[in-house]
Amino acid sequence: MNLRVDPFLATDLLQKKRPGEGFQESIDNLSYGSVNFVNGAFNTRIFSDINTKELYEAYFEGIIPEIRTLNGNVTVDYERGHGILDMNQCRGKISLNSFIPWELIFHGGVSGVTADLRELNLKSINIFGGVNNARILLPEPDGNIPVKVTGGVKSLEILRPKKSHARLHAIGGAARLSFDQNRKAFSGDETLFETPAYHDAGDRYAIIVGGGSINLTVRTY
Repeated sequence: MNLRVDPFLATDLLQKKRPGEGFQESIDNLSYGSVNFVNGAFNTRIFSDINTKELYEAYFEGIIPEIRTLNGNVTVDYERGHGILDMNQCRGKISLNSFIPWELIFHGGVSGVTADLRELNLKSINIFGGVNNARILLPEPDGNIPVKVTGGVKSLEILRPKKSHARLHAIGGAARLSFDQNRKAFSGDETLFETPAYHDAGDRYAIIVGGGSINLTVRTY
């Protein structure tokens, strides 16, 4: 793996003379990619880059994770044992190649994450451990795309392209739940919303949120 501080991702951070570390990996002949945060994702911006020729480029400051890459599978691993205050000081950016399909996996939850995936070839998102304050912008769906969250939600906004089909299945109760024009101040154990003709659509999002939610919004952009 080549290590470098990438000016494209980190110029503003370098000017402030903060310690940080940059990473990148060549795409070679890979046809599929995945990103797996194994101990949580904190204050991280994830986005697609139609200009990069790399598999990914990344920059982190604060607590620097270990990044391992094998056959297109990118593992982001923060060392265990840090407290919440330490992890709140983490900052990161990851740009992903737009020309191969991607799977995004988060173990240990996410906090302060923005994922702008509008140009990404997205196949699935799985979040284990809950969400605190996150925003996800989805691309046009290609096939049936699962977006799954377990462990509960406190402030999550999911945006998808206009006229795209989607279903939201919220499990475990919800407060301040919104799906397109449908809103509920409170809901019971399970709530199901879906766009008209969802079941007939070949390209669609199947969104499942388990563990209860507060401030969950799914809408179009």
